[in-house]
Amino acid sequence: FKDLVRWVAIEDVPYHEHSSPRMAKLRQSALEKIQEPFVCFLDDDNEFLPNHLSSLLHCIQEQQLDAAYSWRILLHPDGSLFEGDYYPWHADPKTATLLYKWCVDNEVIRLGDAVVYDGPRVSDDPRNVATVDMNEWLFRTKSLLRIGFNAEFTQEELDNQVGEDDKILKKILNIDFRFACSQQATVKYYLGGVSNSDDNYRYSI
Repeated sequence: FKDLVRWVAIEDVPYHEHSSPRMAKLRQSALEKIQEPFVCFLDDDNEFLPNHLSSLLHCIQEQQLDAAYSWRILLHPDGSLFEGDYYPWHADPKTATLLYKWCVDNEVIRLGDAVVYDGPRVSDDPRNVATVDMNEWLFRTKSLLRIGFNAEFTQEELDNQVGEDDKILKKILNIDFRFACSQQATVKYYLGGVSNSDDNYRYSI
């Protein structure tokens, strides 16, 4: 792949800060360099299934959308499937239990199912952690440029594990932005990354 990738050095992106603002800066820097009509993001520990981009592109073109997103299949680092029996994005057991219950009640996570059914949920519950992971999106480049990535995070947002993808979804829901879900799980998402450390994914309820 080295012959197909153009590596770009990014200045002024410190590695010592919290991952959320750092990722927002990296993604914004990449977005500003995109010359193609569509843009997506793939973290280095995840995988697209072969039909991921084609299914999203079909949604966008068929429905004249700004963006489309998929669901994701969760796997442990050894490749075994997630069993939908806990919430892997928070290290505190009590908080993780509350968030897991909300996700089950709102059918984001289903017991015995490795798929996470991402997407917005209408809920004022403070436990509402419904999101769309950045790996799941395909955007029209001009549409995403209208929004951009916000690298400013409050301490409360950092404490609550808010990511750049959460902030993007919040922006999308507050403007005239046309998007839809492919209703296909076409991203393989491996636990154990930045947002779900070893302590998180080893905790089960």
